Amino acid sequence: MSINFQASTWTLVYFYIVGVVSFILGVFTVLLIIFKGNYKDARFTSFILLYQLCSACTVLQYTLFTQPISLFPILGGYCNGFPAKYLDIWLHHLLGFLLSSIIFQIGCLVFCFIIKHQSIGLVLKHNVISDHYYKVCVTFFGFTIIFSYFCFNKIGMKREEQLTFIRGKYSDYIVQFSDLSNFVVYDFNSNWFNVLIVYGIFGIGICGFLYIFTTIDMLKMLKSLKKTVSATSFQRYRSAVHSLIAQLAVSAMLLLPLMGFLFLSFVRFENAQVFSQITLNICALHSSMNAIIFIWTTPRFRKLLFRNGFSTGFGVFNVKVPNVRRLQRGSTINNISNNMIMVS
Repeated sequence: MSINFQASTWTLVYFYIVGVVSFILGVFTVLLIIFKGNYKDARFTSFILLYQLCSACTVLQYTLFTQPISLFPILGGYCNGFPAKYLDIWLHHLLGFLLSSIIFQIGCLVFCFIIKHQSIGLVLKHNVISDHYYKVCVTFFGFTIIFSYFCFNKIGMKREEQLTFIRGKYSDYIVQFSDLSNFVVYDFNSNWFNVLIVYGIFGIGICGFLYIFTTIDMLKMLKSLKKTVSATSFQRYRSAVHSLIAQLAVSAMLLLPLMGFLFLSFVRFENAQVFSQITLNICALHSSMNAIIFIWTTPRFRKLLFRNGFSTGFGVFNVKVPNVRRLQRGSTINNISNNMIMVS
């Protein structure tokens, strides 16, 4: 099975375009939250801000700093980002930091679901948990990020041992790997790899349970909430829930391709490298799609952008029609016309 050791020009151009566009959209979204966010629910706003900020930084690191290129059937790859090329930062460390960023991003979205669920629950006095559980979740969240990076760091062999590993297991590719200045290979037989997989399945299971439980329970509570709060407050709660669900759906764009990438790691077939690179390219779109969905599903931001834009362009059609009953009998035709054509 052949391996392409050279990244295509289109792949690199794709990374640069997606990275720049995603970063611009991410910064714009963060500024919207900072200056136009709803600070009545400060805890929720803080985590949604962290989620959007981390999403923008993760894709920036992924597309511009790392630019990973897979080397199937070998579980490994190399990168074209400038930290590896010009600062000689090992790809293994870049991937470990990228993994921690993805975990932080997923955790922030989980806390957004929990906090919004609790804010609705407090109104209805339904399934309200103590702040002690919240602190435990934050502690577990921090431990998960540190432990995952530690396990991933243990998986990688030393840089000087990689060529020896390639020479012994993939001797046909030793010449090509000798020409690469910054690459990484992994071995499935590592005990730390098994620990990371088991802990990852455990963490995904907890996150999946929290996503499903809070989503179903919030949708149920919205039916009761409609009879309890005003129409404006209900609309605000419902929009927030729908926005979170939409962002969760977009996050599947990040997780499903990664799961497909892991599946390809265990399966060897012709053109596996092409399919693995496609999955990595799809992951790069997550931040842009997430920013667009977040703005579109948040009425406050959607009205701010689109209503003001249309009203600026077509303000001449804003006509104020006076009450005819209040017109005096002696009003002339010219006075009536002047009163009726009032451009805002």
